[in-house]
Amino acid sequence: MSPPADLGGGPSFASGGALAQRKGRSGFGPQANSRKTTAPIFSYGHSTRDQTKKVFISDAHQQERKCMEGPGPIYEFPSSMATQADAMKETAPQYSFSKTDRLKSSDSWVPGPGSYVRPASMGAQVASQKVNSPNIRFSTTTRDQQGKRFISSEHVSTIKGTFGAPPGAYQYTDSIGLQPSSLRRSSPAFSIPRVERL
Repeated sequence: MSPPADLGGGPSFASGGALAQRKGRSGFGPQANSRKTTAPIFSYGHSTRDQTKKVFISDAHQQERKCMEGPGPIYEFPSSMATQADAMKETAPQYSFSKTDRLKSSDSWVPGPGSYVRPASMGAQVASQKVNSPNIRFSTTTRDQQGKRFISSEHVSTIKGTFGAPPGAYQYTDSIGLQPSSLRRSSPAFSIPRVERL
C-alpha cells in the first residue's frame, strides 16, 4: 500500500519507514499557495504632525482651521526710516553730525607753552652772547697711579721701599754652566767618554 500524498505541511513517511520532517511555510506574510488567504499587513505611519494636520476630514473641520496655516511672521517689512523704496511714500529727511574739527590751527594764533624748543643753559652755548660754563670731569686714574704723584720731598721719603717689583718678578740667570755675559767666567764642563771599552 502506497503512503498518503503530502497535503502541505504534515509529516511524510520516507523509504525505510523513517519519519522526515519538512520545513513548512509561515502563516504570516504573502502566501504562495493560492488556496490560502494572505493576511492584511499593517504599518505605522511615517508622516509628521504637520502633514497629519493637512489631511482633509470634513468641510466643517476646514472652516475651523482657516488662517491657522501659513508661513508665519517671516516677511521682512521695509523700514519707515531712511530711503523709501516705494515711490508712493515720502522719504524722511536725513541729518548727520559734522566731522570737521572745531578748533582749526592757523598761523595767526599765538603759540602756547611747549611750542618752542629752548636750548639748555648747561653745556656748550650756541649763542655767542652767553658764556659757556666750565666742564668738570672726574679723574680716571687708578689708585696705583695716584700713589705715584709727587706731593713733597717728605712724602717721597716716607714711601721709600713701598714701590717696586715683588719678589720673584725678575728672572736671574743661572751661575752654573755657560754664561752668556762676557763679564762672567764659565765654569769647566766635564763629560763621560762614550767610546766602547772592548
